[in-house]
Amino acid sequence: MTVSQKTMEWLVYALKEASKDQGNSVRRWKVWDHSTEFFCSKNFNKDGRYISIIKTQGKRRVVIFISEWSLNSGWMDISTKITRFINAKVQKISKVVHRETEEGLLYSDSVRNNKWTTREINAAKIQQKGNSIIISEVTTKSQNELLEKSVVGSLPEEIPNVTLSEVRQWVVSSWKHYHGINIYELGHNRFLFEFPNKTAADHTINGEWFWKSHKFSLEWWLPTSTTTSERLNQVWIRVVGIPLQLWSQKVFREIGNFCGGWIQTEEETELRNHLKWARLKIRGDGDDVPSFIELVHEGLTFKV
Repeated sequence: MTVSQKTMEWLVYALKEASKDQGNSVRRWKVWDHSTEFFCSKNFNKDGRYISIIKTQGKRRVVIFISEWSLNSGWMDISTKITRFINAKVQKISKVVHRETEEGLLYSDSVRNNKWTTREINAAKIQQKGNSIIISEVTTKSQNELLEKSVVGSLPEEIPNVTLSEVRQWVVSSWKHYHGINIYELGHNRFLFEFPNKTAADHTINGEWFWKSHKFSLEWWLPTSTTTSERLNQVWIRVVGIPLQLWSQKVFREIGNFCGGWIQTEEETELRNHLKWARLKIRGDGDDVPSFIELVHEGLTFKV
């Protein structure tokens, strides 16, 4: 949606007026900008209060909904951000401030790195001592800033085969403000929730949540959140080189049983989101998994 400065100033006024009201009520505002008509409404439903912004130009219509973050919190934060944007736009730019750059950092390396891989970690000093790998001379400030707005959720391990897809659906139906949350599976019915900001994470962690009558426990991420001191009784393995004509759940089960006992096939594998490898959960700690398995099909032997 493209709007003029005049319309943005009107929208700031409407958001401020809507924020003054407490409780469930309906208010409407309207403005013309050349041949375009804008409507702003404050309304409510069973999920809470929200703002709707409608732009109409002839037969074309664009609609934006802005829900309220918490009860009676209003939309002052959004109006403030729009005001700052307007002021920044009209001010004369006297100096161009460039982002900090690092000498020697190749563009290809910058693109290849992701949010979990910081430059500090890549530059860390790593040495092996006995059965230990010692990582030193590293600062993880940028990574910890990302993780300090992350929450670890856990369910009882006796609940069988809770998938990442099921957790995502549960978040959509249970958490009012689920937009912008990234979810990662940690194993053993534990999941990492990365929130867009710490306020959203704090709002969620203070609630009480249940998964099919089982409590879904939430706690702030800690450096030890993903570690375990227990001997593993199940592990994930990757099986590389399965021919496409044998890519099936039945074959996955047989391979898993051959490696100690099939438990689960990863959802990404079942959906064929990629065909680089099949990821299977099997019983045991992985020590007895053979280095390769031969699949024989129609006179051909495939080593995987």
